[in-house]
Amino acid sequence: MPLPKVLSSSNYFRLACQAGLIVILLLCIAGESVLGKGMLPVACGVLAILSFVFVLFQSKHEKNDLAEEQLELATKAQELLEKAEQIKSMDEVMRLTFEDLQQKQDHLARSEKSLKGRIEAINRTMCVCEIDLKGRIVEANNAILQILKYEREELVGKHYTQIADKSFLDSDIYEVILISLESQIGYSGDVKVLGKDAEVWFNLTLTPIFTAHERLERVVVLANDISIAKRRNIEYEARIKAISQFSAVAEFDLVGHFLHANELFLDLFGYTLTQIRKKTYFELIDLAHEQTIQTVWARICDGNYIEGEYLHGQARNQELWLNCSYTPIKDTNGTPFKIIMLATDISKRKKAQKITQDTLDILRETEAELLEAQEIAGLGNWELNFITQETKWSPQVYKQFGWNINTPPPLPNEDYMQFLHPDDSAHMVKMMSSKRDAAALDFTQRIFDSEGKTKYLLIRAKPILSAKNKKVIGYHGTSLDITEITKSNQKLTQLSLVASKTSNGVIIADSKGMVIWINEGFTRITGYTLEDVMGKKPGYILQGEQTDPAHINALRQGLASQKSFQTEILNYHKNGVSYWVDILITPIFDENGVLQQYIGIETDITERKKYELQIRHQNEDIMASIEYAKRIQMATLPTKDAFQEHFTDSFVVYMPKDVVSGDFYWFEVIGENLFVISADCTGHGVPGAFMSMLGNEILHEVIGIREIYTPKEIISHVHLNIRKALKQNENKNHEGMDLGIVVINKNTQTLEFAGAKHDLIYVQNEQVIEIRGNRKGVGGYEIEKIMDYDQHTIQLDDNTSFYLHSDGYLDQFGGKQGKKFMASRFKQMIEHHHTLSMTSQGEIFHDTILQWRTEGGYNQIDDIMVLGIKI
Repeated sequence: MPLPKVLSSSNYFRLACQAGLIVILLLCIAGESVLGKGMLPVACGVLAILSFVFVLFQSKHEKNDLAEEQLELATKAQELLEKAEQIKSMDEVMRLTFEDLQQKQDHLARSEKSLKGRIEAINRTMCVCEIDLKGRIVEANNAILQILKYEREELVGKHYTQIADKSFLDSDIYEVILISLESQIGYSGDVKVLGKDAEVWFNLTLTPIFTAHERLERVVVLANDISIAKRRNIEYEARIKAISQFSAVAEFDLVGHFLHANELFLDLFGYTLTQIRKKTYFELIDLAHEQTIQTVWARICDGNYIEGEYLHGQARNQELWLNCSYTPIKDTNGTPFKIIMLATDISKRKKAQKITQDTLDILRETEAELLEAQEIAGLGNWELNFITQETKWSPQVYKQFGWNINTPPPLPNEDYMQFLHPDDSAHMVKMMSSKRDAAALDFTQRIFDSEGKTKYLLIRAKPILSAKNKKVIGYHGTSLDITEITKSNQKLTQLSLVASKTSNGVIIADSKGMVIWINEGFTRITGYTLEDVMGKKPGYILQGEQTDPAHINALRQGLASQKSFQTEILNYHKNGVSYWVDILITPIFDENGVLQQYIGIETDITERKKYELQIRHQNEDIMASIEYAKRIQMATLPTKDAFQEHFTDSFVVYMPKDVVSGDFYWFEVIGENLFVISADCTGHGVPGAFMSMLGNEILHEVIGIREIYTPKEIISHVHLNIRKALKQNENKNHEGMDLGIVVINKNTQTLEFAGAKHDLIYVQNEQVIEIRGNRKGVGGYEIEKIMDYDQHTIQLDDNTSFYLHSDGYLDQFGGKQGKKFMASRFKQMIEHHHTLSMTSQGEIFHDTILQWRTEGGYNQIDDIMVLGIKI
């Protein structure tokens, strides 16, 4: 509120005049009653004078007041101008301040947006939650809710112990976390959390949040789901633990000093960890292998992975053979600084291999003795397979039929019937019938030999059962030529009609099979007199608990046929002793063709049966040994998994002619080199298997021990080793083998090939190319000490495939015209099918040769092997 102005003298005078006028005016109005008589005119006069004076004074002083007011207004205007300048200056300052505030506000908005984006990114990629000082979860983002499978209301507000693993809460780590948070440090580590459906491993970062007064307010948890990595690490740890449980493991420095060894390794050599650390690895190696190990060790120190079998001297008074793999451990610069060795004790396998070799030697001798014994006894072996439609004959069976041994035997179908006597074909029909049972067969078979003459064969057979459903899929058995015996029995039968005192037993029965007469020979063989058997059926008296029901059935069927027949059966003497008889039964008819009697002639064949049984057992033992040898041979071949580990698209067609094979294939990986070898040994069956075992060991020595990696040099050394092993310079034997050797270098992507009577076919750029090997094998007839072979190199690409094979495939007879399959047809198959997968090609190669052989009715003449590999 403005203060009042100070009154000037003129203002005071003017006010006084105004006051006087007012007083006199009031008195005039009051009149004479107040002024008295005669004073009224005076008062009026004074009033008039004062009014005039006031007017003059007022006019003068109004001019003075106007001047003063103008001066005052000018002063105020100046003050207003000064204030306007001040306001203008303040407005500029405010404008500048506002612009600065606007910039700061824009910066804060951008920072807020960036911070919000970072928080959103963290929420999308990481699990975030907040925990207050009471342990309650006050916030959780979608990421952690999705991983733990909780709804937000199920987690927020709950205590964190609801999802914490109990083992974690009881652990020392939990105490460390609490101390870290109280010390305002925070914590980072791995923790197991209980989700709604499963356990989850998180890598946690716990960050304490403080108030302005540095008091702990809450904890922010950032977490990454590491469950998959954790499980993978657990799996890796389990694998390492499993390896340590079943493999001997040792660690060395590059000089060979022990750094560590597990219990299995220490137990193998009988040392403690303290004792073995005082030794070098080379002190454990057998002297014969020490130089080899030194060479191998140098390659390992260069960074190469090496695997091999080495003799580690005497451990616990026994030879210790180990299958070793040496892995160099490299630093970040790729320089080896440590070597880890995994070892498996193969001493028993090595010992078993030696036993196997000795067994094969014995088996070979036994087989020769068996063949000799069978030749002496005239006993032949045969086998029929109704699934593969194959027939196998031993040389003695060929002799019984009078056939050339190079002629394929008839297939087990109707074609076989043309060589059988029509009256004796029932057994063969039964054997091939779908309703056949699994019983053993024992019968006499009449056949026609190559000259059309009738022969009698004594057949003994056992069924071959399918492993899948135990159904009969074939038979294997023996045959014995009893033509002469049968003819003699027939003559005796004719004589028995007129001579009752023959040495053979003669029995006459009526049409119902009741005994009406026997001779002395019958009593001598059986112990029964005529009174004992009169009016009785012989079978009820003579047969016993070990009599084969099949023989009884054959006897009954023969009687029912009302035709002459011959059979064998086990009977029992009156004193209880068993014996074997060959019985020929002939029906006798009257002139009207009505059956009257049966005449049977029995021959005691007990001694012969004992001899046959002995030979049969020998034959079964030999066949069992050969089957066992097959399992051993198959165990020496590379496994399908070993091939597919390095060649995911490959096939092997392996079809031995007999149980064991002279063909074999060899595969090994050494460093960057992959060795693939096909071999065809002299002969097949057991002799070929012997050679394949020898070849397998020689390849292992040449490549695995001597470390000869060049194909042509490998063949040359195999040649020398075979001649040395078989002493071919002294005994002039001609056993040997054909080889095809492929070495693939993974670093240079090259394929090197050399062949000894083996060829290589490969496919590149849709072109099928054949590389011929040298036309000389190894060992055998090749008497030169040093053999030279050509070597070929192929640069591989992503679609290269190659094929190795033995000559068994190409030489197989078959087809409608009975010709060999030949190399040209084999190459055409590759041209037509090389775009297919190797698995499909393998099936085609297998089925084609099988169809080729069976179509012409030929047996397999040699071992068959085909390898196909796509790089």
